[in-house]
Amino acid sequence: CFFTNGKSEPCSFHVGLCGHILVVLFLVAPRLGWAATSIDFGITGDLIFSDNIDLTEQDEDQGIISVISPSVTLDYQGPRIDTHLIYRLGSYQYFKSENSDQTTHFLEHGLDWRVLQDRLTLSTSISFDQVAVDPSAQVALGDLAPQSNQADALRYSVKPLWKERIGSMLQTEFDGWHEKVEYEDDQRPETERNGGRLSLMTQPTGRRWSGGVRYEYDLSLIDQQDSSEFHTLLLFGSWQFTQHLSLSIDGGREKNRIQASDSEPWETDSPWNAGITWVPTSRTSVSLS
Repeated sequence: CFFTNGKSEPCSFHVGLCGHILVVLFLVAPRLGWAATSIDFGITGDLIFSDNIDLTEQDEDQGIISVISPSVTLDYQGPRIDTHLIYRLGSYQYFKSENSDQTTHFLEHGLDWRVLQDRLTLSTSISFDQVAVDPSAQVALGDLAPQSNQADALRYSVKPLWKERIGSMLQTEFDGWHEKVEYEDDQRPETERNGGRLSLMTQPTGRRWSGGVRYEYDLSLIDQQDSSEFHTLLLFGSWQFTQHLSLSIDGGREKNRIQASDSEPWETDSPWNAGITWVPTSRTSVSLS
């Protein structure tokens, strides 16, 4: 059962072990007196038709798949900590072949901790889902891999963010990231991504323009061997024409190396981007870049 507005209500679950974990957490929340806690239930449904349901080059076969995905979300917002827990089940039913039916599970926990108010924030997340062991192999609709090509994946990340105001016009920001994905199947190597970004920005009070400079370093590893490495230095700025219309632009230099060994040479590039954004209402925006 669940607690809803202080009352116990009967309900049923069809999520196995993950469901039991969620039930325990939901029952504990009201007892702890989490006034800022919310529990949301949702369900989505899709009916998909394909003229080549098996994605074969010959002997194509038509088919229909129904996708039912119930979910439950626990969210807590406190003075210094925000956290959420999400569980989602995916049920894929093939009308012409019951042997192809599949069930997937997704579980995620995230936390934002404001260590120093308005200065230092630490964000962490961990999630569990199913992915294709061989991404280049054929997959079914919606990027769903056949069960013979599926493996459980565990993803986690840690992202610190530091903000420091310098006088009335300048602000510095540093944000970093450590992300890692581990797979149950040894055929798919684990991946890791590390990096950081340092920005110096200015936005004078009462002015329509703002700008700054940013340096970013990003390193991605595959099974602690093959890697891609980027150093990027950018200048960026924006101009607010009206309350609803703004222009942004950035450009700079980038040095990168996609390597299977340390002998790979560095390459340089000059990335740039410009965009315009129109926000006619609080719920509508149009961007072009």
